[in-house]
Amino acid sequence: MEYFRILNLKREPFSSAPDPEFFHESPQYLDCLQQLEIALRLRRGLDIVTGDAGTGKTVLCCHLIRRLSWDKGLVIRLLPDPAADTPEAFLLRIAGVLGILPAGEGEPSQERLKEAIRNHLLEQSLEQGKIVVLCIDEGQHLPEFGLEILREFLNYETNGCKLLQVVIFSRREFLKTLKAHRGFAGRINLLFHLKPLSFGDAKSMILFRIERAADEGASPIRFTLPALWEIHRASSGYPGRIVALCHRILLMLIVQTREGVDRSLVRETLRKSGSLRSRAGYAAVAGGLAGLLLAFLLLQSGPVPVREVKDSSRAASVGGPISASEEEVFPIRTNPEWTARLDPPGTTGGREGKAAALSATAPAAGLPACPSCPATLGRLTMRRGDVIWKLMADVYGISTSRHLKILEEANPQIRDMGRITLGDVLCFPAVPTTLAPRPRLFWMALAESGDLEEIYSLYRLYPRDLPQVRVVSWWNRSGGLRFALVLRKPFEGEEAAWQAVNVIPESFAQSARVLSGWEEGTVFFSAFGAS
Repeated sequence: MEYFRILNLKREPFSSAPDPEFFHESPQYLDCLQQLEIALRLRRGLDIVTGDAGTGKTVLCCHLIRRLSWDKGLVIRLLPDPAADTPEAFLLRIAGVLGILPAGEGEPSQERLKEAIRNHLLEQSLEQGKIVVLCIDEGQHLPEFGLEILREFLNYETNGCKLLQVVIFSRREFLKTLKAHRGFAGRINLLFHLKPLSFGDAKSMILFRIERAADEGASPIRFTLPALWEIHRASSGYPGRIVALCHRILLMLIVQTREGVDRSLVRETLRKSGSLRSRAGYAAVAGGLAGLLLAFLLLQSGPVPVREVKDSSRAASVGGPISASEEEVFPIRTNPEWTARLDPPGTTGGREGKAAALSATAPAAGLPACPSCPATLGRLTMRRGDVIWKLMADVYGISTSRHLKILEEANPQIRDMGRITLGDVLCFPAVPTTLAPRPRLFWMALAESGDLEEIYSLYRLYPRDLPQVRVVSWWNRSGGLRFALVLRKPFEGEEAAWQAVNVIPESFAQSARVLSGWEEGTVFFSAFGAS
């Protein structure tokens, strides 16, 4: 019997197959789809979408094909895996996908295959006026001769219009291949990197799938907020991991004949699958309590994580051709919304002048300029006992009169910085620091986010009798604005950094990773040298 029938579901909600029916339109996916569709209709040539395993690249590819299949003016074809041993084999696969049968007898040569493909593109584009799109999944498997062949196809154009549109979905390691093949990278029109989901988006995706799979009139399976938070934490926000974990949770739900999914069921599922390390004592209890309290805070804060993920995905998406220079392999599109966000709630007018004054005063104060960086790190809502000097030290790693002046200019609604009150909302400008992390040091990050409020909530809840932590922030071209909760003291070796995780609460340790070897051009907003 199909297990989902027992749960009053008409179909399996968490299948590993990339079913477009269960595609959840999170902000970054919608942003990516819209940019891809515009690029294809303008016949711009080559577009690339990258992301780690489990970020939903294949699902996005299938949804793009489904989204455009209604348009008879588009001929969209899928090459699910571009791996090939020879150029002839690669050309034969493309010809087969496009529905081309090369004329002549015997094994077709490269020249015959290329000519057949070129003639087909000319017929489709010029004579029938159609847009031919080739979607390639698992792009990291593209052989070097495949890149050269695709580069040649992208040269087929007439009247300023590309005859073949190529969309490649690949893992992040494909970016290294692009750096090594400038001739191919120079033809990129759009480069978009998919990130893990925020807690808000992960929650929406799970509930969306459950509602979509539920029988007519049946109540959807209930997931408590702490359970959803535990799923997000265990999966690190990767959709593929979320789907696999939720599938095991529903099976456990049937075995234990429960009516809903709570945090204990999620943790038991993780334990039985070997994904949860058993840990006794106070550390585990404190970590669990931190997760519950943070879930409550996220519930109270509304849809902030969803909004922030949408904005960060826009800041990380790339439009325009890529030149041959090293620094422009990953160009970033500036986000005009950053300046608008300097407006704190309840204030009106006058912000343009303040924002201009802020950007003008930072370099003058001896701080490094960063024209492409966001104007602000985000906002924090003041709680009982908060004082401005400690908040500045927490966010910037240092408290100086220079930072206080910049903070005052960015928050004109606060009349006296020495008397911030409960409920005040403080905007923190993005002030670059010269105290960057030293080379060959390793930092243990216990949590990472694109949202200041979310990472600072974790910082507030972290048990104070455990190894001390601090908040750090940085920006680079490939990742955008990021925040991390790191152990205060760095390590001189990666192994030593990982050993430190053994004394950290389970809720933090499972998502831990080592930070080192920063990307060239990274701008830091936390004074690492002050640690």
